[in-house]
Amino acid sequence: MQDQKTRDVIIIWWGASWLFCSIFADKNLDKLILEKSDKVWSKILLSGWWRCNVTNIKLKPDEDYIWDNIQILHSIFHKFWNYDMINRLEERWLSTHQEKWWKIFLDCEKSNKLLDLLIKESKDNNTEIRNWEEVIDIEQNKDWFVVKTSNKKYTCKKVVVSSWWKTFPQIWATWFAWDIANKLWLQSNTAYPCLCGIETQQDLSWITGNSTNVEIWVSDWKKILYQSKWMLLFTHWWISGPVVFDVTLHVWKNLEDLSKWQIKLIFGVHSLTKKIAKFLGLKENENEVNLDIKSFRPWEEAKVTWWGIKLSQLDQKLQSKTIPWLYFIGEACDITGRTWGFNLQWAWSSGYFVGNYELKIKN
Repeated sequence: MQDQKTRDVIIIWWGASWLFCSIFADKNLDKLILEKSDKVWSKILLSGWWRCNVTNIKLKPDEDYIWDNIQILHSIFHKFWNYDMINRLEERWLSTHQEKWWKIFLDCEKSNKLLDLLIKESKDNNTEIRNWEEVIDIEQNKDWFVVKTSNKKYTCKKVVVSSWWKTFPQIWATWFAWDIANKLWLQSNTAYPCLCGIETQQDLSWITGNSTNVEIWVSDWKKILYQSKWMLLFTHWWISGPVVFDVTLHVWKNLEDLSKWQIKLIFGVHSLTKKIAKFLGLKENENEVNLDIKSFRPWEEAKVTWWGIKLSQLDQKLQSKTIPWLYFIGEACDITGRTWGFNLQWAWSSGYFVGNYELKIKN
């Protein structure tokens, strides 16, 4: 069935980045959001264990993100920074507070409050949202796009792709963006689960549930490739926690042969309990242990997917260099941040950027 209208812009699904994009686009544009399910915003609700870790006050683009085009990154964050997000929420009676490791949370600690606000602002800006419209293809015909869903064909002048990848398949994540990238000959990296736990060859079940601050070194038996210090959690056959999540950002290039990698944990004087020391076989005055990597935890547990359209394929407007009026924002881009607010801030910033600067009626 063919939809009778030719829209100004169609935004293809999910959460934070496209909500912001639709909020800041010109009110007079004919805007349509196509969503494949009735749970449009699940990932926002899941952020911060339903409390919504909206951003991080110590954001440093050069240190907190993995990307392939730093020029785009700086220019977009300059347009909408973490303080801009905090101030915007304060102006709308959603006050925030800072917690450990510079995380910013809502004072009400209810992510659905933020969600309700964003949905209202999107609809107040004359955005139409259609649920149960799974996009299966995009074609370009001269001056417009044809967006095919499971129910209809839609035509529009501009398309914004904001879908995320395979993480959380239990809440409708798909490989849609991967398929579209391949069809349109857009370069991307190999996908893998990121910001997740790491399974080890060692059985850690006896100390399951114990958490502690550690210094972690990741090496390939020849040199140290990454090191950090943060909180670690022991679980049955894997290690988890913020320090482990960030490790996954740095080892993705070597996932094909994880046997080359080793993790060293260095415990501080006050962080090494007797139970942990006994289980790991550490003698008096020893505070280091080596663990062998087996695999990453599955897609169902990863917070984000390491993959996306390479930023080198996009111009300074986040528009495809080869297909005019096709934009990519949020997790659709090949940029991944550390845990605790950094990826949501990229969603806010990229959505704001395209909506505010590219989805305007030209005079």
